[in-house]
Amino acid sequence: MARVSAILGANPRTFGSSAVLGSLPADAVGKEARIRGFATPAFAGCAFLGRRPSYLGGRRRIATRLGGMGRRIGSMFFCVRLDMIVDRSYSLEMGRTSDARERLIESGSELMHQRGYTAVGVSGLCEAAGVKKGSFYHFFPSKVELAAAVIDRLSVGSEAAMDQLTNGKGPPLERLAAYADGVFETQSELHESCGQVLGCPIGNLGLEMSTQEPALRERLDRVFDRNVETFESVLREAVKGNDVAPLDITGAAYSILALVEGSVMLAKMKNDPGFLRGLKRDLFRLIGAELEVEN
Repeated sequence: MARVSAILGANPRTFGSSAVLGSLPADAVGKEARIRGFATPAFAGCAFLGRRPSYLGGRRRIATRLGGMGRRIGSMFFCVRLDMIVDRSYSLEMGRTSDARERLIESGSELMHQRGYTAVGVSGLCEAAGVKKGSFYHFFPSKVELAAAVIDRLSVGSEAAMDQLTNGKGPPLERLAAYADGVFETQSELHESCGQVLGCPIGNLGLEMSTQEPALRERLDRVFDRNVETFESVLREAVKGNDVAPLDITGAAYSILALVEGSVMLAKMKNDPGFLRGLKRDLFRLIGAELEVEN
């Protein structure tokens, strides 16, 4: 990684402070900053181009002096005067941390699940994550890029649930019943804590964004495809064990996905998780299996 150093002027009366800053990552600021000659994350330097530097996402204010002492880097001189509040997403000793990016993804996951993609703005995301806008645009060139990271994060949780369905304990139909119960319980818990049935975050984003952002649609589609593959695997196991009669495995797997997502969407529209109480019964009916009645 290319590294540069910024130096404060030696005369405090001229530059307001006197210090030498350690070597810091040159890539820690955005493209606009590098064009103007900014070089460091925690204490940004401004090239001696005779220009007044712009505000970079509100992160910090930089004042330049056309004179005095600077550090020559390539064909440009760097010199700074500190007049700022340092963005806590960065540290001088450790360079840029990953905490800000993680907080943005977590906040994006929560807010987009609650409100949807369109209703969530960058300012709200940054406020919820406790980071500045400059940090947001350093990690994500646009909100679409953040949404892609959110989908990738959600897909990890989806894969964990599908792994339980494939490799969990018990026979295949028992695992399928537990999966349906889990869908009902999850939406019931969300309704109790938030006052709303929030629905499936992947399904919600798919309904909202599939016709607007092809890149997001492809990511969402891959999550659903993996779910279908899992349903296929469970159904093959059930057919092999004579738990269900031979059937169109792929068609039945897509029907299960449609049943689950459609039922969750209906529960969300009605704001009533009770609409998911019959999901297990309907799922077993769809594949022609008998559901044991619980005492």
